[in-house]
Amino acid sequence: MKRRAVTPLGKIFIRLKKIDQDQLNQALHQQKESDQSIFLGEILISLGFINNDDLNLARAMQFNYPFINLNSCKVSPEILEKIPKELANNYRLVPLDRFNNFLTVATDNPFNEKAIIQAEAVSGLKIKVFAAKREQLESFILKCYE
Repeated sequence: MKRRAVTPLGKIFIRLKKIDQDQLNQALHQQKESDQSIFLGEILISLGFINNDDLNLARAMQFNYPFINLNSCKVSPEILEKIPKELANNYRLVPLDRFNNFLTVATDNPFNEKAIIQAEAVSGLKIKVFAAKREQLESFILKCYE
């Protein structure tokens, strides 16, 4: 089976116009100086070129997680019951919809396996993850669980 090529994070940030080539070169140089023990995203954050939202969005794009704008989303009370408020707040993870045995959720960190495992255990459903911006997610959780 042929493996899909993964687009490097640096190229994604340039495509998103979050950094330019000079900033990428500066971060790659710093990474090389640190014996590549620090991830590129961490270096870009430490240099002030990107923030955590930018990194999570780029990582979601890198691994083909769908991205959702929560500004126009509405969630039924029955769906909200699938994920308790405490779990939603702790992991910044909110349920959106259910289809058969799948619960779609939005989170700012689609790579948080612990959150996904807990969401599956609590809901009794398989989880389909959508990436979302942290600020949108935090206000959406407040609005949904008020």
